[in-house]
Amino acid sequence: MTRLSSPAAASGMRIHACTALLAALAPDSAWAQDTDRREAEAETVARDAAGTGGTTLTYTAEFYARFAPQHVFDMLSRTPGFVLDEGARVRGLAGGSGNVLIDGRRPSAKADGLSDALKQIPAAHVERIEIVRGAQSNELSGQTIVANIVRRADAKGSGSVAVTLERAPQGRVFPNLEANYSAPIGAWQASVSGTFMLEYHPIEGLYRLTDGSGDLVGTRRETIGERYRQETLSGALAGPVAGGTLALNGRYDRRNVRETQALTSFAGEPASTPGSTSDLTIRDRISRTELGGDWSRRLGRDWSMKVTGFFGAETADQDQDRDGRNLLPGESFAERLRSRQTSREVIGRAVLSRQGTHALLPEVGFEIAENRLDSRLTGAVTTDGVEMPLMLPAADVRVRELRGEAFATLRATVAKAWTLEGGMALERSRISVTGDAENHRTLTFWKPSVAMLWNPGPDTQVRLGLRRTVGQLEFTDFAASVVAIDNRPLGGNPDLRPAQETKLSLGIDKRHSNDGAVSIELYHSWHRNLLEYILLDDGTQALGNIARGRSWGATAKITQPLEFLLEGARLQIDGEVRMTRLDDPVTGRSRRFNNTIPHELTIAIRHDIKDWRAAWGIEYTAANTAYFYYSDELMADRLEPVWEAFAEKTFGATKLKVSIYGLGDERFSRNRSFYTPSLDGTLASTESRSRERGGAYVIATASRQF
Repeated sequence: MTRLSSPAAASGMRIHACTALLAALAPDSAWAQDTDRREAEAETVARDAAGTGGTTLTYTAEFYARFAPQHVFDMLSRTPGFVLDEGARVRGLAGGSGNVLIDGRRPSAKADGLSDALKQIPAAHVERIEIVRGAQSNELSGQTIVANIVRRADAKGSGSVAVTLERAPQGRVFPNLEANYSAPIGAWQASVSGTFMLEYHPIEGLYRLTDGSGDLVGTRRETIGERYRQETLSGALAGPVAGGTLALNGRYDRRNVRETQALTSFAGEPASTPGSTSDLTIRDRISRTELGGDWSRRLGRDWSMKVTGFFGAETADQDQDRDGRNLLPGESFAERLRSRQTSREVIGRAVLSRQGTHALLPEVGFEIAENRLDSRLTGAVTTDGVEMPLMLPAADVRVRELRGEAFATLRATVAKAWTLEGGMALERSRISVTGDAENHRTLTFWKPSVAMLWNPGPDTQVRLGLRRTVGQLEFTDFAASVVAIDNRPLGGNPDLRPAQETKLSLGIDKRHSNDGAVSIELYHSWHRNLLEYILLDDGTQALGNIARGRSWGATAKITQPLEFLLEGARLQIDGEVRMTRLDDPVTGRSRRFNNTIPHELTIAIRHDIKDWRAAWGIEYTAANTAYFYYSDELMADRLEPVWEAFAEKTFGATKLKVSIYGLGDERFSRNRSFYTPSLDGTLASTESRSRERGGAYVIATASRQF
């Protein structure tokens, strides 16, 4: 069970589709013949870090045995001081590929496919996990802590299967299935995995509506039911080709979400006579395919090259249907919205780099990409049989972007414990918008980076870095959309530009025992072309760029053994404090960024009882509030604290685990303040909403390695 990021997300899960198609199998040969090549590539990562002042920490398979992991994804979640990053929304393939290497190679998968790639590798196939600190090459997209998965060269065919039964509040039980298998096929290593997920999320809510003076003008009661279904099939294949190593991966993902909302409105308290009723049904059907591949080869002793290709395609259909009736005048009303979005992404990338213990280590490369989106939105509102079509700017648009980027970095060892790295990337793109809205523009971005690493000892690293990144535009923001559950239409804006961030950071990573780690980062960022809600010339609300903003804060990831209190216990803390400031485009006053959470905190305790092959634990997620700023509305979404507990026991190759999520119920609240005619006007009304799940989720999982 995954906690939703905000009450708005809880009320209507918006799927950002994942992906994949199973890669074909390849010719036979002896997997052992490729042992030297794979080992050499994995060792390159360690030499790279050592040669540039970075350090590599090794956790062998024996370290993870007490956790009885099923696959690499489980192992990484138990690695001290490491938090999986599945990829940021930045432009480029490297930035969307996360902070994991497999046998020294970055998977050619985008953000959502990384977890699937990790679940395809059984724990029995892993020899060790290397935590590389200070690997700041362009290919690693500025990641400062990277996990390198080194697989056993002599691994036999093995896999795992997990069956989960999830009991939702109100007693409904849903199954989930996950299976993976990996095996050598001659000189090739092949893997396949599949998942089936079915979930149900019930929510009860109460709204209180007040006027600008704070007087109650109405209430609403709602019942929400969200049924979520997902099927995923993915596969990977790796082996020797033309003196190098070819790695292929693919993923196909299909998701269906059906959300219903029954809403009853009252003129006063809920005990009064209802004034209106409505029933809303939202259906999302999303399918995505991803295919990726890379070929890498060593050139002589210290040089290597890597060529990467990626293809992704997605189709997303959404239907929103609302039927209602104003009971007192006897008036009926209906809303019908239909949208379809199809997108495609093609990326090619090539990198040439030098490794080893040389004083200077250069890296050069280029990337080309094409992105397309076709979006169409139609709708109508009917009142007592009279239909009026929905009219929004950019309801039918096509967006296309051609982008090229060249980059180079140079890492220099300036002293025994000091490393300096500098880099520069030049990006040029052409964005075209056609259809209901028209725009064509060419954009150029310079993206410099510089970092200094200091290793005062084998267990400590200090990093000071300055890096500029360019955000990934969501092409869907160029097109019109409607959030029916919040009655919020949004126009499309053909004039959008990517946001830019220049980030200054100071990080400290300290390993104080085999199972203890502290990683802290302080940062300050300068932002340009921030995406915030503005009013277009025709008065429609849409996302638009504003000039500047600043953000600063700190992150902390701590793993602390608790042996002095309880043998086999450890504490994990993951938190962030962030502050943001910009000048509001409507009011001109200083405020936070849109959709920001000022602070987040998760604390978990796990106790492994080695002699019993059992474990138990508890996790606490602190309350947090997300703030949203629209042209005529302020909104704050708050999630109350959530507790989760688990107990697990291993019997041979089988592990049984029972979890309880949402102890003490899971509650959400939201406050909306509406202003006339805009945020710079007067307070017109408020809407306060409280929601709750109605109980905890009980999740029972049986998993087995074979």
